Amino acid sequence: MIKKLLCAFKKSSEELKYPSGELLLSVIQKEYDYELTRKTTLESRAGIVLTLSISILTFIVTNINIDKLFLLDTSKVDAVVLITLFLIITLIAICSIVTSIFFLIRVLLTYEYRRLELKDFNKEYGVYEKDIIAMALTEEYRNVVSANQKVNNDKTNFYKIGVYSAISLVISAILMYILSLNM
Repeated sequence: MIKKLLCAFKKSSEELKYPSGELLLSVIQKEYDYELTRKTTLESRAGIVLTLSISILTFIVTNINIDKLFLLDTSKVDAVVLITLFLIITLIAICSIVTSIFFLIRVLLTYEYRRLELKDFNKEYGVYEKDIIAMALTEEYRNVVSANQKVNNDKTNFYKIGVYSAISLVISAILMYILSLNM
């Protein structure tokens, strides 16, 4: 890819110089580093929230006694309301855990994260002027950062959905626990 860019820059190098090429390269490298850090942060946070979601599921399974639900007298209105409310909250909790786990795992899945091609760094390109190489690398980095930014934006959206689902799960688990104490 750099070869194509260098050919284009070489043709125009007689007329044009790129005195700010190194500055642009420096800026785009910082953007690349920012996107890489963003990816790492998203994956770390997703792992933490995923662990939290699974631990809440474990809490629900071990601490909420559903057997009491079947022992309630269904001829009383308050018992029917309690059972209905408990079942609705249980359904919300199940949907929340499934959604949370699904989207948080999507954050952790490996997406194609682009990098510069190492084969482009060789002696052949060492003969070009510094500003021309800097501009060629800037163009290549721009393409890489743009692609990585799209991947990170998708991961951010998945993370948000996963976190909102985990919050819903926490609230549902608390309500289920309170209702199970009242049965």
